[in-house]
Amino acid sequence: MPHTMADELALMEDPKKAAVTKGILTAGQVLDKLPVENVNSLETEGFRWKSLPSVSFNLPNENYTEGTGKIESIAWGVVRIGHDIDIDRIYDKTNHFVKPKTLYTEQTLEAINFTINDSLLNGDKAANPRGFDGYKKISSGLPARQVVDASLAKYGSTGTVLDISAGGASSAIRQGFFDALLRSKRVA
Repeated sequence: MPHTMADELALMEDPKKAAVTKGILTAGQVLDKLPVENVNSLETEGFRWKSLPSVSFNLPNENYTEGTGKIESIAWGVVRIGHDIDIDRIYDKTNHFVKPKTLYTEQTLEAINFTINDSLLNGDKAANPRGFDGYKKISSGLPARQVVDASLAKYGSTGTVLDISAGGASSAIRQGFFDALLRSKRVA
């Protein structure tokens, strides 16, 4: 069952895994909003709506017109991200205001967060087969009428409608998408 990395952190029993996950989540706000899922294979499959069925209003005793929605199957490969931290043992034995191992670990977690955030937007398996497809690539194949309603009028503020079929071509669209994503978690 999908849940967020923050939910995963609450369930972790291994303190080292929990510290790494907490470090990644502390560096940014996006990863604790997106769903994650544990899988037992190197690839997982999902579905997305391609089109909705047509619906209509009818009078009593009238028939509805048949209409079916379409979905498409999408496969996601499992990717790994990481870094080896190699420090001379002598630094562990000397006194430092900040231990080099701690400093390098924090830098690595920050770099992981930046790389994942960039890949969430700009990821393209054609350009980097070891990575994953990001928002731009995934949304480029969607029908034109699918948009993200970023309006928060029901919460007393105004917003905009983001056309995700454009693939997030401008920085304003990308920023608006993530602003709406972060606001939706706060106000819900």
